[in-house]
Amino acid sequence: MKQLLLLCFILTSIYSNSQASLVDDFFPGSVGTFPQKFHVHNGTLYFTTTVTGLTGEELSYSNGAFVNGVADYNPGAADSSPTGLISYNGNLYFTAENNTDGKEIWKGNGLSFSVLKDINPGSSNSTPLYYTEYNGNLIFSAFDGIAGRELWISDGTNAGTTRLKDINTSTSTTDSNPDGFTEYNGLLYFAARTSIATEGIELYFTDGTTSGTQLLIDINPNDDSRPQNLIVFNNKLYFTADNGTTGRELWETDGTVSGTQLVLDLNPGSVDSNPQNLTIYNNRLYFTATSAVVGNELFYVGTNGNITQAANINPGAADSFPNNLTVFNGKLYFSTNDGVNGIELWETSGTSFTTVMTKDIDPIGESTPMGFTEYNGKLYFNADDGTNGRELWVTDGTTNGTIMVANINAGSDSDPIGLTVYNNELFFSADDGVSGRELWKYKDPTLSISNTELNEFNLYPNPSQKGFTIQTKAIVKGVDILNLEGKKMISFKNDLNYYDIESLDAGIYFVSIKTINGKSVKKLVKI
Repeated sequence: MKQLLLLCFILTSIYSNSQASLVDDFFPGSVGTFPQKFHVHNGTLYFTTTVTGLTGEELSYSNGAFVNGVADYNPGAADSSPTGLISYNGNLYFTAENNTDGKEIWKGNGLSFSVLKDINPGSSNSTPLYYTEYNGNLIFSAFDGIAGRELWISDGTNAGTTRLKDINTSTSTTDSNPDGFTEYNGLLYFAARTSIATEGIELYFTDGTTSGTQLLIDINPNDDSRPQNLIVFNNKLYFTADNGTTGRELWETDGTVSGTQLVLDLNPGSVDSNPQNLTIYNNRLYFTATSAVVGNELFYVGTNGNITQAANINPGAADSFPNNLTVFNGKLYFSTNDGVNGIELWETSGTSFTTVMTKDIDPIGESTPMGFTEYNGKLYFNADDGTNGRELWVTDGTTNGTIMVANINAGSDSDPIGLTVYNNELFFSADDGVSGRELWKYKDPTLSISNTELNEFNLYPNPSQKGFTIQTKAIVKGVDILNLEGKKMISFKNDLNYYDIESLDAGIYFVSIKTINGKSVKKLVKI
């Protein structure tokens, strides 16, 4: 097993690093431009970059070969800070700030963007948030300086961008702060603060009209229930809320007052179980929550509506804190702490027996994997193996197939974040220790390391004292002998009947075999 793991490590070092590359040192030097907020729109990758002291945080774009700034919308070193990027009706919308209109809603395409509407006139901010497409319109919250932060709607035109409803009318500038927009059964549900102080933040819905925007139910009669984590499952809308008696627990609704109810007081009494990470997998709604009996663990709601504990990963009442729940290749992957190995990569197929650690990436400490993103049939993420720092990793769902694919900042952290698939490549922000944090990309090699490929070649004899032959039907174009550090010790340019290794010291080596279809690597023991 150790030899196989070592083989995977060597293969990663030799072949995978060449697949990760810096797209563009957008601001030359070691400072970095901190690309973030990635969004693919009309075949272009948009994101923000920050050139400290020059243009601030502004909108940039890439076609995969270079990085260009769109424009300095807030002139000089000030930030326009574009955020909330969303594609709607062929255009790109976002919130940004300039020194004339303040922070407002912008619209455009390609390299031409402008303020759609100055909702809070002059240089004051409306700061639109939570853009959500619903029923052919954009729904969001904004502050117009008159009614407070309320529910807004836009059809993409200046005239068609209007306040949908002043939900909290208690004073002229009191906010309802609508958020959590989730469509269910043709309506858009969200949380908002009502005008009545005892109602507080409760569950609302809208059909896109003023009269059709209403409170569904006052779950906490004396305070805020604060509905959060809205998600549709099994023909119902699930969310978390606090009714003032049971603490924050899992709730469900069918869209009626009578059909809105607590699923289960998982942590009995007024203490929260605080369900988080709600994720649908295999006809179940998985989530993490805390119980006084088992700690913070993984649970699920089945199609029968009942809550079941998936597994007690950290036995007893200790917490495992599962996080980053991600469905991939027929399994549910997540990070968690079993109390022995620290925070590592785990998986489940839905039973306690199949809830297992995929790999102990950092055998001494914890790798804390995060940022799970599926690309080309594999799951990529950011992890720290305790030796190479936070780098780009991948798993195919097997222990041997969970490997570091790029050591971008050797000996330190490159900390790849914002993993985004674009043009059949994986883009992200990383710091190589030379150019600062910039835009990088990774191309999954067409030659994958698989058991089939490894078994296409046999070395004989192996172990060997003087030399070996290669048993294969493929046409060999060249052979390299590498030591454990990946250093080339011997190179053979042609297909030979016999490969002489008598000059090598005893030890473990790797034989890289080149064919017309690519490369394969086999382990060789020299005695």
